[in-house]
Amino acid sequence: MSSPQRPHPAAPAPAARRGRPRSARAEQAVMAAAQGLLAERGLAGLTMDAVAERAGVGKATVYKWWSSKGVLALDALLRQVDDEVRVPDTGDLAADLTEHIQRLVVFLRDTVGGRTVAELIGQGQQDPATAAAVRDAWIAPRRRGASLRIDAALARGELRPGLDGDLVLDLLYGPVYYRLLIGHGELSDDLPAALVDAALRGVAPRGAGGSRDGLR
Repeated sequence: MSSPQRPHPAAPAPAARRGRPRSARAEQAVMAAAQGLLAERGLAGLTMDAVAERAGVGKATVYKWWSSKGVLALDALLRQVDDEVRVPDTGDLAADLTEHIQRLVVFLRDTVGGRTVAELIGQGQQDPATAAAVRDAWIAPRRRGASLRIDAALARGELRPGLDGDLVLDLLYGPVYYRLLIGHGELSDDLPAALVDAALRGVAPRGAGGSRDGLR
């Protein structure tokens, strides 16, 4: 089973509302407006007023469907993301994780979407709804995909029995987001392989000699 990478729904679905159903044409106009504003101005320049004006809808309509600009921005972002950061499934854990982290690094470093992710993480420190949307719609699907690969490697006996899979994921993803947000080091092309090598050496079966070959 592969990680869910469909471009929608991007954020937690709003609670069911009575009354007139959402207009597909208006929804598309709002998405296009939000995506354009994010590309031109970043999260700071995206406001519900600006989105409503550009989309040609009322601001109340935007708020009816998206509770905050952070939730709207995440929805707009993820509708543009498809396979950029998927988790491959070849049966080679080290290769799959390295490719996945490489895709993530390139996305976060080189795209407007990566800038938006960083801004949304920052926005989430002040807005619980945005923080929850980032965790549920951006972070969790990618972690689930990587977790499935780790579980499969455990079943094949390639990793130490009883290891904490969540901790392994933190070891892989933590440095990427730390460098993205703090900027103390580069999101370099050689970072993914180094991260995967360091993480998997630490969870290799006892007696594997710390060799990455034992993980293939």
